[in-house]
Amino acid sequence: MHLRIPDSSEISRVLDRMASQSPPSDAELLRCVDQPAICVGLDHWSLWTLLCLHRHLDRQKWVGYVIESRLNGDLQRLGNAGTFGRPKDSPQSGKVPDEPDWSFFFHGCGCCLTNDVTGVCIDVDFTQEGESNRIDRFFYSNFLSSLERPEFPESVIRRPEPLEHAWQVEIDRLRQVNCLEAGPGTKLTSFGVSLAEALEPLSKEIGRLLEWGTSAALRNTAYAALRLGDVILANQIVLQTDASTELKARIFQECDHVDRARLLSLKNALTGKLLSPQSYLAAIADLGPQLAEESVTSSLFRNPVDGAANTALEILRIWNRPDLADVLKRLLNQRIKEAFGFASILGKLIPRAQNSNDNLPRNYQATHAAIALFQRVRPDSLDTTFKGKLQLLLENTGGAHGGVGALLIYLLNKERGLQCLRGALSGKVPAGQQDAAAACVVIGTQEAKQILEEALGNPDERVQHTVACALASFPTEDARNFARRWFARNDGIQDPLGKEVTMFGSTHSVYTFDEVSHVNMDMFFVSSLEKLRKDFSPLL
Repeated sequence: MHLRIPDSSEISRVLDRMASQSPPSDAELLRCVDQPAICVGLDHWSLWTLLCLHRHLDRQKWVGYVIESRLNGDLQRLGNAGTFGRPKDSPQSGKVPDEPDWSFFFHGCGCCLTNDVTGVCIDVDFTQEGESNRIDRFFYSNFLSSLERPEFPESVIRRPEPLEHAWQVEIDRLRQVNCLEAGPGTKLTSFGVSLAEALEPLSKEIGRLLEWGTSAALRNTAYAALRLGDVILANQIVLQTDASTELKARIFQECDHVDRARLLSLKNALTGKLLSPQSYLAAIADLGPQLAEESVTSSLFRNPVDGAANTALEILRIWNRPDLADVLKRLLNQRIKEAFGFASILGKLIPRAQNSNDNLPRNYQATHAAIALFQRVRPDSLDTTFKGKLQLLLENTGGAHGGVGALLIYLLNKERGLQCLRGALSGKVPAGQQDAAAACVVIGTQEAKQILEEALGNPDERVQHTVACALASFPTEDARNFARRWFARNDGIQDPLGKEVTMFGSTHSVYTFDEVSHVNMDMFFVSSLEKLRKDFSPLL
């Protein structure tokens, strides 16, 4: 792919045409399909991702300005010393002085600013030089997700879950054409900056016209998109106009060619070794079920089970195709065969025969596929043999997914499910303990309350605290009294003193993992409870 930076005269001619009193006719727009004037060499997805990243640099610089001017911070110190380099006498989080709608949170070598009104969050990691010119891909995904009403061009690349990371494939593609630097974080090259700056006036005008939304404004916007060679954006716009059937059909035809070429490119990339295969699958799914269903479904059965396999499951749940229950049964049958079949036995006898070490994502897939199946098929209507095998698979999950697995077993076999909840509560993984405790609250029966009360005798203080949070949320008053008595006996557990440590001339309190767990226990538990209620309340 050959890239070039358009000169200002090319941009000016397009802007002048957009500003004229007569919007482009269908005939003129058709000519633009064949002869785009500004061929920079980037397709729809890479083009607007580049401009979005360039726009975000100003936001990151603003975060740096706020830290220096409002919080008396030193960006270079923060970038080198991390949390120990935050401003003296400043808490880790709080309200930003003189910025009434904004709150701050220092973390590692960065800081996140969140707007308390709109929810927009801008998170930055600073370099050792105190620069804010590297964009963390996941921070930026969170920023896009926090936008309730994204403006252009962020609206072009923003996607809801589970496709929120689809834009990230463009990082690899933009690196290949020297618009982004390789290495940690995402940094624009001087060429990438120059290209984005050349196109910024056109991007601003497109955004302005889209806000107007009149027929003439939309025609002018379609003209600009076609002049850039972006038939994808043009197609989205002309569908909202009174353009002729011929024009709409022609642009759609060009879109289909571009979409199919992208599909082939992404599928080829997905077969290789990728840092983030789930973002490539999300980008494939973004092309729509008609083009992407085969790729998404086949990725569901990937071995070893990875992020892409579980992203495929979430995509299929969102699509909710009529045959999804059959696909889920087929997936679970395959995972059952892999867990208990001949190959599994051979793998235990001959370690070299084992070809995967994917227990955590595999257990996630098993539990979430079962949830999706039970949301579509009543558990008691399933074949008896299949139910027995599925129960064994769920009992084998354990660890972080032990609590969810136990609640699913409860839907198949109440007595066995309650036994598994006892086991998950006394397990070693905090996430499994929290889910098990939350599952007892969701079940809400006398037996579930008894399990929680018994678990208060566990010698592990973290288990006790988790259970106390669950009893405090239980629907009966006597359970909540149990919780009140426990918190009275353990007053101060959520407010540890920590240990003072002096580094780089500043003294800070540091905490053990257990202390941090106790401080955040309420938040962790509420998160587990809300998630289980969302997934299981209709099933119980």
